[in-house]
This record gives sequence, structure tokens and C-alpha cells, in this order.
Amino acid sequence: MRIRGLFEESIEKTVDDSGTLLSLSQYTGVSLKSEAGKTGMFEAESTTGYKIVHPGQFVMNIMLAWNGSYAVSDLEGIISPAYCVFDFRIPCVKRYFDYLLRTKIYSGAFKTQSRGIIDSRLRLYPNKFYSFKAIVPPIEEQEKIVAYLDKKITLIETCKCQRERESYKLLTN
Repeated sequence: MRIRGLFEESIEKTVDDSGTLLSLSQYTGVSLKSEAGKTGMFEAESTTGYKIVHPGQFVMNIMLAWNGSYAVSDLEGIISPAYCVFDFRIPCVKRYFDYLLRTKIYSGAFKTQSRGIIDSRLRLYPNKFYSFKAIVPPIEEQEKIVAYLDKKITLIETCKCQRERESYKLLTN
């Protein structure tokens, strides 16, 4: 199935300066801007016209899509109008697509189809994003894949924390 069959771009925007400002990172996904680290970017004078994000929507930074800057949001808020916000068009396990689109084959393909003169300015426009194919197994299989990957990631994070504690002990003794 093509991604155009999975996602539909949301065009919902703010009409005033209200809303909780969100941030998007390839590492942490969608988070509160107030809790995100400073990026050195300027703050907008107004958030009028920002895109509205609802929990369960897929958010993508078109300039960094090739680098994995997209995620399914757990938060309600607003995000820069330079980003894309998508609704899922089919019943699915949304985190499955978050995992799927992070695989190397997609990041490489996204970079190939992005337009710009240097890596930091490459843009993956929705029309190019929509043209990709996605593997869409039955929902039960999506659930199993997500459960498996969640378990593995938890194990990796636990091992990482243990290593960091051990390293800290060695440095402080």
C-alpha cells in the first residue's frame, strides 16, 4: 500500500496565539517545547497559523525526515507550520508505522526523494512522502511487532543505564 493510503495531511491551524507549543526530535519524538533542550533557534513572535497536533497524529519535520525526525504524538498542542501533521486513514497500530519508517531503507529512500542543496536543508514534501510503499500486515501482526520491539528497546535501555552506573562508579572511586 502507498503511504498516501495510510496518511492524510491535516490542515488544522491556530487562529490565535493559544496552544501548548510542541517540539519534535528524531531522538525523543514529540515533546513539550518547554522541556526540550535549547536548539539555538529563534522563538517566533506569534504562533498564529501554527499546526494543531492531536494525540495519535503522525508529525514530520520535512527538513529532517531523511534523518528520522518524525513520530506519532502522544500530546495535544501546536507545532511550527514548517512541519507536516498527518492523520491515519486506516485502522492500525500507529507505533508500528513509527518503527517501520525508522528503518534504514526508509531513511535512505527519504533522503533520495528529498529536495535541497545541502543535507541540513533537504525537504521531503508530502507529494514525495505519499509515493512510498509501506508494508501493512494485519493489525494482530502489527501488535506483535510493536510488543517485540518495545521489549527489546526496554532491555537495551536497561543495559545502557547499568553500564552508565558502572562507569560512573569507576570514575568516582
